[in-house]
Amino acid sequence: MSVEIKTVAFADETKRLALGNAHWAATITAGTSWNRIRVGCRVTLDDTGANRTGTPRLYMGMLSAPSAGLTNGPLNAGTSHFVGTMPDDSTWTRLPGGGGGPSYQASGQTLGKKVAGTRTMGGASLDQRFSFDDSTPYRMILLCEIEKGSPNFTITSHSNPIPPVDHSLVLLERCLESSSFAGAMSLLSGYTASSTTIAVDESSDGFLNAVCLGWSLTTSKLNVGEILYAIYE
Repeated sequence: MSVEIKTVAFADETKRLALGNAHWAATITAGTSWNRIRVGCRVTLDDTGANRTGTPRLYMGMLSAPSAGLTNGPLNAGTSHFVGTMPDDSTWTRLPGGGGGPSYQASGQTLGKKVAGTRTMGGASLDQRFSFDDSTPYRMILLCEIEKGSPNFTITSHSNPIPPVDHSLVLLERCLESSSFAGAMSLLSGYTASSTTIAVDESSDGFLNAVCLGWSLTTSKLNVGEILYAIYE
């Protein structure tokens, strides 16, 4: 597992978090005092020149009580309690070109929760493309919104089956500033929202108090420019 800081030289980005078979989490100042939260980031993937097989696992959302060394993160069998985007696509296809060049396409990202080693998946299926990390900035925005309910939480993310484009930090901030997920989608050409509901029991499984990202591969690192969140109620 590796978590590295990479230096880049773009106008709105100088450092990146590079995850290789690793996860990352940070508790939020609001703790568990939120009803609807949206997490957003800009990402690229390292290109290996081939399809990525073996069910690459990308998690983004909220985690309960991250431990020292994040031994209870979403990549581990001892996950404390994670809610957000979930992996369910055995192969990520390398697409050779179009628009900003080659990219990886994952057609089976879903939404749900993970407690210990048990994943509970929702009905949504997301079609997402991820641009490559190279000298040209084509950074794709990822968003996930979670709204509490009793007992069903609503989890919302998006499909973005579009050729690579570069999304600016200003655009990501505007997506977080929008009061509705639909408003954020209107800012991102070609993006479409999908939602699902999952029964979540924070009192039993753990209160969600940390923003979390996880990526399972070492040969193709997930490069993250920044991680932002916004609480709406």
